[in-house]
Amino acid sequence: MRALAGRIRRDPIVARTAGLISAQAATSATGYFYWLLAARYFGARQVGESASLAAASIVVSLVASQALVASLLVRLPRLESQRPSVKSSLLAAAAGGGVLGAGVTIGLPYVVPALAVLHQPVVAVSMIAICLAQSVGSVCDGIALAVGRTLILVWRNGVFGAGKLVLLAFLVVIGVSAGPAALLGAWALSALVTTVWAVQRLVSLTAGAGWSWRLLRKGLGAQNVTSIGGAVPPQLLPMIVTAEAGARLAGWFSLTWLLGGLCFAISPAISQALLPVKPQDLTGSIRKAALLIAVALVVPVVVYLVAGRFVLSFFGPLYARHGWLLLAVLAMTAIPDAVTNLGVSYWRVRDDLRPAAWINGVVAVVALGLVVGPLNAGRHGLAAVGFSWLIAQSAGCLVLLGLLLRSRRSPRPVPSLAYGHQRLAGR
Repeated sequence: MRALAGRIRRDPIVARTAGLISAQAATSATGYFYWLLAARYFGARQVGESASLAAASIVVSLVASQALVASLLVRLPRLESQRPSVKSSLLAAAAGGGVLGAGVTIGLPYVVPALAVLHQPVVAVSMIAICLAQSVGSVCDGIALAVGRTLILVWRNGVFGAGKLVLLAFLVVIGVSAGPAALLGAWALSALVTTVWAVQRLVSLTAGAGWSWRLLRKGLGAQNVTSIGGAVPPQLLPMIVTAEAGARLAGWFSLTWLLGGLCFAISPAISQALLPVKPQDLTGSIRKAALLIAVALVVPVVVYLVAGRFVLSFFGPLYARHGWLLLAVLAMTAIPDAVTNLGVSYWRVRDDLRPAAWINGVVAVVALGLVVGPLNAGRHGLAAVGFSWLIAQSAGCLVLLGLLLRSRRSPRPVPSLAYGHQRLAGR
């Protein structure tokens, strides 16, 4: 065990991957029991409303934070004075998450009438708090990776997941029957406490004074398209299903989608661990990341393909009946999803954001277009959403292949790390 720990510490990619996978494992395990408790205690309609609102809050936090996270992962390790960029990115994420969260809370019930539960004050306040805390928390995770403080990432996510589960269990024990208020209230309180702790730790561990905004603006347009196109569509789908098929069917869909998300959490985490590497080491790092993804995906993919119905039966027989085929399709989709994630990280490390934006943009447009159009969940069932995602990721793989062939015909010079550092220092 000591030899393994030493090997992990010596290899930055493995260390970052271990931290991200540990955080994902903690949040996935606690999230499984969190939604299992919700499915057992509350009705499918309340679970569907809560899961859709949770997905909406994640969309807000991704829009507010992911471009910042990607920029910080690539560029923050190259700075000697890191605290100005850390403080500026945290403030930008808080402002974006709070403002967008308030706007979504006010406007979403009018766009999706099935989510009128947002008119309840407790649910509305919890929703805004979750959006703000998750936006800042995501940036905290990115900063922790960039400055080599992976344990902060692991502790924040682990305590957050355990905290919301314990709080929900307490609310169930005392007899709270309002599902969305209980689920979102527990989520919000745990997110706020753990995020405040992470902010204090990261600011105290970095050096420098003042504020810095130049680092955050570089490539923000293409960075936003890349980040939002890759991360937001999976979170939009529960709300789309709610609008197309109602909250009850959305409840069955949401928990199945959350379980399938375990497969989709692995390759983005390992691909994200690639971002701070030097461009000169990119080829070897891609191979190592691909091997790590293949090893990590074997167990969940096989379990979902072979025993998906059994896994879903713990939530209830209706979840197994309506969700088993969707879960199997999502397991298959994990393979092209891993390919596109590695491709996006490849172009980000090379500081060439347009190809990355094209890959994720095509995936987003195809997936959402199919779900809203010919593969509507209300007409064709839950599995249609999974096939939409499979087709979209396959299209992303074709775009990636075309971009790689094009780059071989007209290769772009790999950017120099020293040159990039000089440019940032000069600013």
